[in-house]
Order: sequence, then C-alpha cells, then structure tokens
Amino acid sequence: MTLEKISLMEAYIIETLRSTGVTNEELLRVNDTSIQTWSKVHENFDFTLLQSLAKNEAAYESIIKEGYKIKFLTFNGLVNMLRLKFDKIPEKDFEKHEDSIGRLLVEKNRRIELEQILSPNWTIVSADDGTISIQSSVQ
Repeated sequence: MTLEKISLMEAYIIETLRSTGVTNEELLRVNDTSIQTWSKVHENFDFTLLQSLAKNEAAYESIIKEGYKIKFLTFNGLVNMLRLKFDKIPEKDFEKHEDSIGRLLVEKNRRIELEQILSPNWTIVSADDGTISIQSSVQ
C-alpha cells in the first residue's frame, strides 16, 4: 500500500486534533464550522490546511483512515511526532541525542505506524534489548 504524503504541519494538525479526542469521523467532516471549533484547540495552527487536503476526498480519507508518510521530517519534528502520535516523552521514554533517538520502546503495531510516517531521511535500527533507535540517514 502506498501512503499519501503530507507536510509536517499537516501531520501536527491531525495528531493535535486526535490527541484532544477528535475522531477520524470528525476529521473527515472538515468544514468551516469544524475549523472554527478546532481553532480553539491551537490558535496558531491554520486548520484550513485540512480543507485543502480534503479537496481530494479519496486521498484525504486514506490519510485519515490508513495513515500517511511525512514528506520531510526534521529532528524536532520527529521528537514532536513521538510525543503527539505515540505519547512518548524525551528522557522518559527515549534518549534524545544530537541527531538520533535511542532506546525507544514501541509496541509492534505502533512500530509499523512509526515506520509509515517517517520520511526517507530517517532509519530505524533495532537493538538486542527490544528497543529501537531512529537515526538520520542523511550523511
């Protein structure tokens, strides 16, 4: 299955809404009213980005229901996505290094989700203790 690619900001918006209890069904019904409601969740986000994404209904539905790949994921973006999407906190749930994440423990099904969202500039490396590292693949 080929996943739709979205920007980091679009991923932030989707995962921020999900973290506040917004369901996939509600995300699929994006309209002016929902955007007005959602703007109270995070006043600095441009929720109209979801309306733009939703113009291609099939692609948007796939993004919401099947998942997505982030076009380019920065290091800070990776840390933020681990917090937003996977509820993982630096120094508590993983080690944060200069350009990598270490000793991250994720359940098998969640690892698949993590692999899906990562842009090509990141590589997952498994450790013998069951944890993973996420390393920059850009040299």
